[in-house]
Amino acid sequence: MKSKKTLFPIGVAFTSLIGVLYATASVILFKNLHQAEERHTRQAVEGVLSAFTQSKKDLSIHIDDWASWNDTYNFVLDRNQDYIDSNLYPAGLLALKLNLVLYVQPSGKIVYGTGFDLNAQKYKSISPALKPHLVPQSPLVRHKTIESGTVGIVNLPEGLILVGAQPILSSEDKGPIRGSLIFGRYLNAGTIATLSKSTRLPLSVRAIDRADLPADFQAMRNLLSPTNKILVRPIDKNTIAGYALLPDIYGKPAAILRVAIAREIYHQGRTSWYYLTILLAIVAIIFATIIFQLIEKLVASERKWQESEEYRHLVAKASQSIFLVNASTKQIIEANATFENFLGYHSGQLLQLTLFDLVAENQAVIERFILALQVERYFTGEQQYRRQDGILVDVEINANLITRNGKDVFCIIVHDITKRKQIELQLQHEAFHDSLTGLANRALFMMRLEQALRLQQQQADYSFAVLFLDLDRFKAINDSLGHMLGDRLLIGIAQRLRAQIRTGDTLARLGGDEFAMVLENCSDPTEMIKRIQLALKLPFRLDGNEIFATTSIGAIANTREYRQPEDLLRDADTAMYRAKAGGKARYEVFDTSMRDRVVALFQLETDLRRAIDNQELHLHYQPIVSLVNQKIVGFEALVRWQHSQRGAISPAEFIPIAEETGLIVPIGWWVLQQACQQMQLWQAQFALNVPFKISVNFSAPQFTQPQVGKQIIQILQATGLDAKSLQLELTESVLMEHPEAIAALMEELNALGVSLALDDFGTGYSSLSYLQRFPINILKLDRSFVCRIGKCYQSWEIVRATIMLARALDMEVVAEGIETLEQLARLRGLKCKFGQGYYFSQPVDSTAAGELLAQQFDRLVEVVSRK
Repeated sequence: MKSKKTLFPIGVAFTSLIGVLYATASVILFKNLHQAEERHTRQAVEGVLSAFTQSKKDLSIHIDDWASWNDTYNFVLDRNQDYIDSNLYPAGLLALKLNLVLYVQPSGKIVYGTGFDLNAQKYKSISPALKPHLVPQSPLVRHKTIESGTVGIVNLPEGLILVGAQPILSSEDKGPIRGSLIFGRYLNAGTIATLSKSTRLPLSVRAIDRADLPADFQAMRNLLSPTNKILVRPIDKNTIAGYALLPDIYGKPAAILRVAIAREIYHQGRTSWYYLTILLAIVAIIFATIIFQLIEKLVASERKWQESEEYRHLVAKASQSIFLVNASTKQIIEANATFENFLGYHSGQLLQLTLFDLVAENQAVIERFILALQVERYFTGEQQYRRQDGILVDVEINANLITRNGKDVFCIIVHDITKRKQIELQLQHEAFHDSLTGLANRALFMMRLEQALRLQQQQADYSFAVLFLDLDRFKAINDSLGHMLGDRLLIGIAQRLRAQIRTGDTLARLGGDEFAMVLENCSDPTEMIKRIQLALKLPFRLDGNEIFATTSIGAIANTREYRQPEDLLRDADTAMYRAKAGGKARYEVFDTSMRDRVVALFQLETDLRRAIDNQELHLHYQPIVSLVNQKIVGFEALVRWQHSQRGAISPAEFIPIAEETGLIVPIGWWVLQQACQQMQLWQAQFALNVPFKISVNFSAPQFTQPQVGKQIIQILQATGLDAKSLQLELTESVLMEHPEAIAALMEELNALGVSLALDDFGTGYSSLSYLQRFPINILKLDRSFVCRIGKCYQSWEIVRATIMLARALDMEVVAEGIETLEQLARLRGLKCKFGQGYYFSQPVDSTAAGELLAQQFDRLVEVVSRK
């Protein structure tokens, strides 16, 4: 009885201790299970969001290829049917998976638009609900710069649609912006199914404002926010879901994404908890029984239970992979059938191996794992195991140090995570590789550059070089043969470039037709450049077309002065543009003078933008003279820039920058306004009964502006100048770019009385068809021919032939650059009526030009009074 009274409190205390331990272990286990489950689900949602972001990038690339295209640039103006038939046919829209195509003017007016049913492969009307998103202030229509664009979701009654917009530019990526090109893909069941298939995860997307929103989506709608971007909640005992907000094009919540995942981690944990419960219950029962018996029987009973067939049967039939390892010898001493089947071994074969044979890690890593297990008596983590056929599999293990038959044993439970790792690797690959060519993308290339810089700082004998490649005339190939063939050409070029690089080098496609290389252990990249040029010499044969592709290459050989990868890429890009400017199919090695020039040009561009507001621009006027009596019959207005710090800047320096940046348009309109106003003042001051004109250079970008004729009329009305007193000078490049539109505009201007002159005749392509096709009144003979009169027989014959041709076509000729009496005499001999040049006067300001007119007017008054 006394023994019972003594043992009873011991039994109660032990049972209580077991209960407390069990409750604590359960709380910790389930907390860890929920954390692991939530972490896994959150990673899955982030992977889906990354894939969705990539799909938006792919849509943006397609739009950019179409928007920066001369055919599209012209279509916004002339809306020609050939463009629609050649590009917007059903098979093309189906290939691009587009449900919506819109061409919209900056005002929001739709130039052309159509919907498209991908299933029926038929055109359909555009949803009226899209109209409020096409106003001038909408992100889809408003483009502050030529590089602006947007991609996002729009919530329509028909469903969610992913739309993207890019500014419509010329093939050279130049403005002015003529509008916005908009593509759209519905986020319907088919689209979501495709995304689900690519990520191998079950997905759902619901518009946030739908009345029939499922209950779990409604609950998440109130919880998700910009600070709570991803939330994870169990749906039921078998499924857990991750939720994320998808914003619309305005940055406001538009939809909720749900990724539903089977609760494998949770159920595996519950199974482990179930076995732990059974084990603890058995231990408690056995202890309670033995406590009322002799201590010696307790030890014997425990040993007997551990060796019993019931225990072996429990482990052998478990659905999880379990095996035991001798903690001293690291020999595998037991494994259940599930684990044997998982690794492809027959019964008993695993018992011949050690832990070192099984774990596919180096010995030092395995020894650290064993040490951690021996110290903490518990370990969980990820490892790789080697199957019998040599294939490595990714596993997650839960290992415990236990005692069995008086010896320390590792009890290891194994979970196969191969599929999860494959999904993670696939998502990682897509995040760092180009989807078209399979090459590294910009993000991975910048990482490799950073690694090379770090290695160069650590090792004095290490060097590397950087190449930046840009294909020559790729836009022309795309425009003439189509984007599909252009993509195939990019793939072919990528394959040839990949064949040239060495092990350890990095080749990347940065976007569009730009590629880049990091050349390891290389101080002179010229050999690699020659190999690239040789590899691209052979033509590409695509669909019966023989295409020759060349590339302009910028190289950086001395990389030791760099610390940031962005600086390397910037300077390589600068060298590439120097090579392209030198004639294409060339290469240039960067030096600091290139950077200085780029910085200087950038500063000059910045100053030029402020020049009009700061009143630094002004006009000079060069007289146009009658060669018969050497009287002034007009002036050519020439813009000059008096910089506040640098002084006078040559037009040859700032006009090309103005043309490249689009500043030539506002400058051109300012020049026309000032010149017309000055001419009207002269006409009021000097009442001459002779034709008197102001000649103004008119650039190609000005001619392509909408309603250009209306703007010219407004300037004439505002200044009070008669249209017959205005002469516009055009270059041959203006006529080449948009011949149909230009011809109609020139007819309109001729009808008003404005004269049109072809400037620098003979120096460009000089197609005689221009003279017949366009209503040109005057040919301006270029100074390069006039200055060689008397020195070069060929130049003299060109001058003579041009004057005879103009006379036959009833046109006048103005000879530019007359500097000597001999040149004047010879031109008179050919009956050339008009000329200008330093022989008569250099360009002068308005005051000096007025004095020239005053002198001529005074002489004329004197002659008239004598008569």
